[in-house]
Amino acid sequence: MNSGIAKSAVVKTDVAKNIGVLGAGQLGRMLALAGYPLGNRFTFLDTTGHPSAGIGEVIVDPDNQHLAEFLAKVDVVTYEFEHLPVHWCVKLNNTNRSIPAAAPLKCARTGSRRRRCLIV
Repeated sequence: MNSGIAKSAVVKTDVAKNIGVLGAGQLGRMLALAGYPLGNRFTFLDTTGHPSAGIGEVIVDPDNQHLAEFLAKVDVVTYEFEHLPVHWCVKLNNTNRSIPAAAPLKCARTGSRRRRCLIV
């Protein structure tokens, strides 16, 4: 029976990950809720000073001073919103951490920029 999911899309691992999420909003919360049953742990880095994830460990960092502390606690990193310090993502691209490239983040900043990135 075909489940509709390509076999290559299913990843089995016996190692739980501590996933770092830059941002601590509702998308991060949904990511964590989906990942907890798989044995993953989540650490959020909130730069707004008003995290809303409400689960996992949350580092509140409105002054952008705790990236190193955050990275010491996680195995891999992703982000959940587009208003992050781009220099963080550029710096993370130079590590062995998994994170989407900084270029899409730059494109996602404004609607007009998103349209220009899609046209190219």
